[in-house]
Amino acid sequence: MTAPNTNVEKQARNHRGPLWGILLCFVFVAVLTVGWLVFYGDEEPGDDVGTDTNPQVTAPVEQTAPAGDATTAPAND
Repeated sequence: MTAPNTNVEKQARNHRGPLWGILLCFVFVAVLTVGWLVFYGDEEPGDDVGTDTNPQVTAPVEQTAPAGDATTAPAND
């Protein structure tokens, strides 16, 4: 079912504002994306001097003997 009264020129004039708003949102998102890529894209993988993603353990780790050896049976007296 089609609309009985269609005036394409009037509809184009009424939709001009929202279409410009959508276009401005796309431009804004594009500028933010390019800015993000420029700001974070120029870093080398080894540039993060202060953060270490794979830290080495420097403190000695205490090793305790297991309570029982899994290969021997417990002594039954």
